[in-house]
Amino acid sequence: MDEAKAGGKLKNGCLIVLAALGGLFVLGLLLPEPTPEQLAERGAEQAAEEQAELDRAAADAKARIDTAVRVSSAELARAYAANEAAAQIEYQDKLLLVSGVVTDITLDFADDPVISLPGTDEFTDVNVALDDKRVAAGLAKGQSISVLCNSVSEVLGSPQLSECVLAE
Repeated sequence: MDEAKAGGKLKNGCLIVLAALGGLFVLGLLLPEPTPEQLAERGAEQAAEEQAELDRAAADAKARIDTAVRVSSAELARAYAANEAAAQIEYQDKLLLVSGVVTDITLDFADDPVISLPGTDEFTDVNVALDDKRVAAGLAKGQSISVLCNSVSEVLGSPQLSECVLAE
């Protein structure tokens, strides 16, 4: 008899779930679809919010440039080539303003852009991951840039800069 009660409760629970799903389906049918104008307005609002956030980040970056450790990409690469442990202690957890000439613009395994700056030789680059992925599309090989970065690490002897914004 206990099994019968448990089976009945399970059946009632399933019916409640099915009724709730059916109600949500009907509610979805009754709600009007947004007009193209409403969709465009939502898209414009979202784009404006994203641009405002990027503007705030750029303004913050400009204010922080004065406190950053200034180093060229080649100097950074030489420091890591000479002694990775010492370079990591020297540059880790510091705001870095790194300058160099763009040698390459590629995509990583996740299709995020990676900007390469000169390292110690043709096999060792300083790689830069920008916070705003769209900025990379506006860069060109041979262009001199400075980036303000919050994080540096190392992979196979090459410095990896992340949380970076283009410093103007």
